[in-house]
Amino acid sequence: MLRKSLLALVLVAQGVTAQVWPDHLVWSERLVDDVRANGLRGNWTNADSGIELNRYGGSFGETYVRVRGWGGETVSENYSRCASYLTLLFNKVYGWSSTPSTGSASPYAYQYNHLIKNAVGAQGEPFAKVVDFRTVLPGDVLAVDYVVPPVSGEATGHIFQVRRVDWDNATFDADTQQTTYPVHVLDCSSSRHDDDTRVFPGVTTQGVGRGWIAITTDSDGNIVSHRWRISSGDTYTQAERHVAIGRFAGQAFSFLPLAGTVGFDANVGAGEAEVTVRVTQGGSTWTLPGFTDAEGNLRVWGPLAPGLYDVAAKGPNSLRHSVPNVLVGAEGATGLAFALVLGDVNGDNSVNIADFLRLRAAFGSSAGQLAYDFEADLNRDGSVGIPDFLILRSNFGRSGD
Repeated sequence: MLRKSLLALVLVAQGVTAQVWPDHLVWSERLVDDVRANGLRGNWTNADSGIELNRYGGSFGETYVRVRGWGGETVSENYSRCASYLTLLFNKVYGWSSTPSTGSASPYAYQYNHLIKNAVGAQGEPFAKVVDFRTVLPGDVLAVDYVVPPVSGEATGHIFQVRRVDWDNATFDADTQQTTYPVHVLDCSSSRHDDDTRVFPGVTTQGVGRGWIAITTDSDGNIVSHRWRISSGDTYTQAERHVAIGRFAGQAFSFLPLAGTVGFDANVGAGEAEVTVRVTQGGSTWTLPGFTDAEGNLRVWGPLAPGLYDVAAKGPNSLRHSVPNVLVGAEGATGLAFALVLGDVNGDNSVNIADFLRLRAAFGSSAGQLAYDFEADLNRDGSVGIPDFLILRSNFGRSGD
């Protein structure tokens, strides 16, 4: 597996060759990235409506899922539950209606579980049942039926979308002949998983997000149990909370991935960061928003055909670095490297007196205070101080591509 370079963006998948995702997972990823980026800036509400951007709840007719750039939407926001999120997502992306197969315009999670569990492979079934967990793919649906209902609350089940499985860190129990897999999922939830994107410094939110759960299987790949987190929390057997794996029959693949790791100045290192990748070919330009995880891994998606492109990467306070004539293949692109230099506080692709003045205005402030400036916090430590000034000074006078 390629490891991160603190001075490079390497477009490679996380331990595997770049893999194409179905459209519903790509749009979900963009929604979560936007919500995460807004939260780290302290932007919790829609500036026009005043309504919180990411919420869990809502009855049929009240819920919505909106993604920036999707059908003319300009703001990414969500108000749904686990199952209604999936229903709204599939309807928007594929035009799918749940009513013919479930009898409901907004089915519960347990109804999705039964729909998948009872699938026999007949023509017209909306989901194909995946029996062997070892064949699971990004975008597959884990539909949970709470056979034994929780002591309190109204939940009847839950819905996850599989983002990836950490096959390399699976653990095998020789006594039981069972294997436990860390699974990175995307869902709409009122509670959190490990390394959850709904958790911010000092604030924990509800709604759409990503995190890690654990799935345990027998030697044939049949699910035995699952946990809400990888190494803690209750373990639920299939008799208690049954998990069915479904692959949507009507899914499409309209995007190619650019995946890899992001590094900034050596004295900052990797970590969560907003990164915009610009792809150009002839007179066409695609601007692909992305967001790295805590280890600096990045994956962005574009409606690209295989061919040669110029690719550039830029953070909200870094200089742009371009690489020409990048070959994008049928599964995306790999092997690109970018150095992202920090100090561009005002986003004009140069580090100059204007950036210094803006940093000086925020100097001494911390996140949550009125004077705090997210872009001036170059090392992303939640405050604007001497370390940020030193970074700007070291790059003063430089310009990006």
